[in-house]
Formats: sequence, C-alpha cells, structure tokens
Amino acid sequence: MTETTGWDGSLTDSSHRRAIERVILSMHDSLETGMSLDDMSREAFISPFHFNRIFRKMVGIPPGHFLGALRIQAAKRLLASTEERIIDVCLDVGFTSPGTFSRRFKDLVGLAPLQFRRLAVCVEEMAPQPSPRPRLPAPPVESPISGEIGAPEGFCGPIFIGLFETPLPHSRPVGCCYLETAGRFHIPIVADGDYYLLALGFPAGLPPSAYLLGETALRAGSTSQPISIRGGRPTEPLDLNLRSAQLTDPPVLVAIPWLLG
Repeated sequence: MTETTGWDGSLTDSSHRRAIERVILSMHDSLETGMSLDDMSREAFISPFHFNRIFRKMVGIPPGHFLGALRIQAAKRLLASTEERIIDVCLDVGFTSPGTFSRRFKDLVGLAPLQFRRLAVCVEEMAPQPSPRPRLPAPPVESPISGEIGAPEGFCGPIFIGLFETPLPHSRPVGCCYLETAGRFHIPIVADGDYYLLALGFPAGLPPSAYLLGETALRAGSTSQPISIRGGRPTEPLDLNLRSAQLTDPPVLVAIPWLLG
C-alpha cells in the first residue's frame, strides 16, 4: 500500500494501520491497568482527536469500546479455561466492581459470567467428533435477505452468519443462519434498519470450545459500513468472502453455542 501525506503532515494508509495495530497490541497487554485515549494517542504518535477518528474509521468502534471488548473477551477465555473465582476474573481484566463486571458481561455476551462458565463446561463435555456441529433450525428455503459466501481454497467447516446492530458482534444478532459449508445463505426477514453483517467460519476439527470463544474463526463482513434493509430486502448484494482474522477485527463476544443450542 502506498503511503501518502495527509493535510496535517502525518502519513496515512499503511502507517495509520501500523499505528492502530501497535496500540491494539498495547491494549492486550494493559487489560488490568487500562489505557486512556491520551495513552493510546501517544503510543500511535497521533493527536487524540485524530487517533480517535482514524481508529473508528478503521476498526468500526471507538478505541475505548474496543479495549472494553478485549477485557470481556479475556474474561470469557478465563471463565472457559480456568477455575478462577469470578471476582478474580473481574479484577484480572481490569474491573474493580464485580457488579459492574457482571452487568457489562451479560450485556455484551448475553449470559451472566456464571451462566457462561456453565455453558463452557457443557460445551467441553460434548462427545468428541471430527467437526463439532452446532444445532440450529434450518433457515427458510427462500428469503430476500440472502447472499453468497465464499471461503479460501481447502476450507471445510460450518459457517455462522448474523446481522448485528453494531460493528461489535455481541449478545443476540437481530437475525442469523448457519451453513454446513460455503455457499448460498438466507437470513430470516428482520425489521427494516441498518445492520452489520458478520460471518464466522470454523475450520473442521476445532475443539468445541472454539465455537464459544470465536477467536480462531475465519471472518467476513464490514465494520465500517452497515447494510440497509428496506421493505424486507437489502439495498445491495450481501456477498462475502471468509478471510483470516485481523488484529483490527473487533472481538467476537457473542457465544455461538448459546445461540445455536
């Protein structure tokens, strides 16, 4: 990507991406202590105003929301893979109030921390199989909210596709469907509005916990531009192509097995 100089004298495009990625890496290392907007902008060598604008344009959500999502994702990981007390998980990811942590976790994941841990236990106790297959009622044979999803050569595995109200995939989507493999998808009709379309592709052979955390899934969709549903139909094609997850992708906070169980 060619670098050009912006009106304020700063480098744009690839230099901005590298700066944003550098800050996101620092966020991962600062979940317990946190980072202010000033901290982030200093790390990026960009003024706070321009850093906030560039981050939102590139990632889809404000930097503070991204940091908060990373904290909840880290909490999901700890709840699913350790026996730490919930109060300790709360403190480990930077919350000082267990009540605030529990409310925020439930708002974003859709389940309270204890419910999520119980779901993680159930998921892990699933009988081993080559490709764990979530359960979901078959989508309608035909729906005007439809499109085509492609995958990299050699990909084989289930794909979850959802419409969300924000670029951050959290809680329940307004509409979703599940495919056995790449191809044509149909999402049940939803109310007219502007939504963000997200697809997650799970390569065959992943452990059941991969569906709970979503960290190893391939991604597709746009966080910068919503799609519009008008008269029960999208105003533009909904074609997608799965790709590897990027550092700038917002964390997947929705718990897929909860949706599909």
